[in-house]
Amino acid sequence: MTTRALEKFGYSDLVALALLVVDEVHDSEPKSFKETMKSKERTKWKHVMAEEMASFDKNETWELVNKLKNQRVVGLKWVFKYKECVDGSNKPRFKVKLVAKEVKIL
Repeated sequence: MTTRALEKFGYSDLVALALLVVDEVHDSEPKSFKETMKSKERTKWKHVMAEEMASFDKNETWELVNKLKNQRVVGLKWVFKYKECVDGSNKPRFKVKLVAKEVKIL
């Protein structure tokens, strides 16, 4: 089957198609929290976000404190990614990371 596809389309055509498909997958990942909450998969995203927060709590990653006067605060944002399953199924895994936003030094 692969050889037929190579004979019919050529290797470079198949590579171009694969790159287009990869771009479509990356474009389908939510770019913001708001976009994520509007998606059909919002319950799955909420679940993995809760797991990430539970992990922070379990590992004592941070401690909430009151902001001191004249102290700058580093903002946070969620990064959403689909990952391929290692078991060979077509179901993507939902991955999230809570990361610091870009900090501008004055």
